[in-house]
Amino acid sequence: MRLEVAEVTVKAGEALLVDALGMALDRGELVGLIGPNGAGKSTLLKTIIGARRRCAGRITLGGRPIEALSGFERARALAYLPQESLVEWQLPARAVVMLGRFPYRRGFGPPADACEAAVDRALAAVDASAFAHRSIKSLSGGERARVLLARALAVEAPMLLADEPIAELDPYHQLHVMEILRRKARDGTGVLVVQHDLTLAARFMDRLILIDRGRVVAEGRPGDVLSATNLERVYRITARPANPSRDPLGSPWQRVERTP
Repeated sequence: MRLEVAEVTVKAGEALLVDALGMALDRGELVGLIGPNGAGKSTLLKTIIGARRRCAGRITLGGRPIEALSGFERARALAYLPQESLVEWQLPARAVVMLGRFPYRRGFGPPADACEAAVDRALAAVDASAFAHRSIKSLSGGERARVLLARALAVEAPMLLADEPIAELDPYHQLHVMEILRRKARDGTGVLVVQHDLTLAARFMDRLILIDRGRVVAEGRPGDVLSATNLERVYRITARPANPSRDPLGSPWQRVERTP
């Protein structure tokens, strides 16, 4: 199965958010969608899942136009983890993760054994089983972020779109989540991740798509995309490799001021 985006353009009033953008995601690969704030990354993910109205272009999944899929078909095929982690529900964490199984449920009866097993797997994957029965409102920001990731994993969809899944996590759990996403890709899921941490993107991603002002600027291996030229042109920074022979990026080191 392949997810393909072709010539997609999204506007908000007169503002151009995504500009004739094209990209593809295959099962079994972990792809990072990177770019500065306001580049159109989150808008693209929301457009793919149908949360934003598209102005133009084509999105296909397995060769079928996304519009041809029913709501349940799309929800089973595309798992989505939004950037926002605000939760207003007074629900146990396990019940929140069970929401990821909604596309497989019918009526208001108890969850099937397959749904219970999928939730167990998702909670274990993010190391959240220990607080599965606590109210999600009682959890820390990092714990809540892991529960919401588990909700997306519980769908067990062929494609997973995640918008900044490590933004609220400590370094240990940032690495843990990146390992989980890489494992999901190796198990056959296509994983597209909006990422701001370029060091982790360089380390974990199979491929990077760098966008700016709604357009693809560069695409390919992390070491090629995260070139000094691209970093300065798109991010307005320079980077200093900790170990040039092993580290294609290193640490962001200095801002570069643009002349008017």
